[in-house]
Amino acid sequence: MLTRSTSCPLTHNKQVLFLAIHDTAKSISAAGEWTDWQPSAVLERLPDTSLWTGLLEFPIDARLEYKLVIDGQWVLDPLNPNKVDNGVGGENSWFGMPRYRETPVPQDPKAPKGTLEQLAWQPKGFHARTISVYQPARKSSRMPVLYFHDGTDYLNRVGVARLFDTLIHQRKIEPLVAVFSPPIDRMAEYLRQRQAYLEQFANDLTVKISERYAVSVHPHSTGSAGASLGGFVSLLLALDYPERFGHVLSQSGAFQVDAQSVLPRLKPLPGKGRFWFDYGTYESSLTEINDRVQTMLKGERRAKFKKQNQGHNWSAWKQRLPEAIQWLKLKSEGDS
Repeated sequence: MLTRSTSCPLTHNKQVLFLAIHDTAKSISAAGEWTDWQPSAVLERLPDTSLWTGLLEFPIDARLEYKLVIDGQWVLDPLNPNKVDNGVGGENSWFGMPRYRETPVPQDPKAPKGTLEQLAWQPKGFHARTISVYQPARKSSRMPVLYFHDGTDYLNRVGVARLFDTLIHQRKIEPLVAVFSPPIDRMAEYLRQRQAYLEQFANDLTVKISERYAVSVHPHSTGSAGASLGGFVSLLLALDYPERFGHVLSQSGAFQVDAQSVLPRLKPLPGKGRFWFDYGTYESSLTEINDRVQTMLKGERRAKFKKQNQGHNWSAWKQRLPEAIQWLKLKSEGDS
């Protein structure tokens, strides 16, 4: 018998019992990652009571975010103490099934802290922005470099700078430089005008970084990372500019927005770098397209896939990132 806890919603084996207490509500539903955020998980009112219930089943290791919808009003579950920043200015409630275990992001207090430097960048035809550049406490010449799209989120929501400190200190990765670029108009830069934006990213930003920092310009030392649309453009950089970007770290890559730009060009994989893909079971069309990519690249030893019973959120990406960074094995120029 597997029971996670007595807090709401109640979980037991593969079952989840949602509970709500409301005297005057006419309808209560749950909307979450498993419903594609549609209020379709209906709770039923027990006759002559104020208690509403709904029983569902999920994989026994799932973690999912949701809200209750009471007479059309979206609210956090008042009976559930677990809530998390949803990345769009609000919060979601969440629950974990009995075999879900949070993977802690390693934070070694003994690890020397690297530095973050601010650098102005204005890509031609786009708004100016401030880039953050991480340098390790223990430097070397011609270090590998990893470029992050949605960089501010990776710094603030994931704490990736301290993660690098720890992994470098524990000698799980080589000292590296990381470049965190925030979008100003995300949909324009990552979608509508992505070709022009990525040209500036590949041929302007990388040049500025190589002129200022002790980084390698070799593709086997250079990677691109991002989540969702950021994961999409990370892969496009390796496809369009293989002479600059050899490695890809794609978290829940939103390849479905333009599959024809990606799928026909994936086999064989360009260059000699490593390609990491992680995603969740509850990501709708994004799950389906990543499944297709995994099928296409089956047997390709330079590609690694990690799929979990989770949704489209920063909590999932944060927990999977340490493994992804280590698997890339970014090397300094000259290393085999």
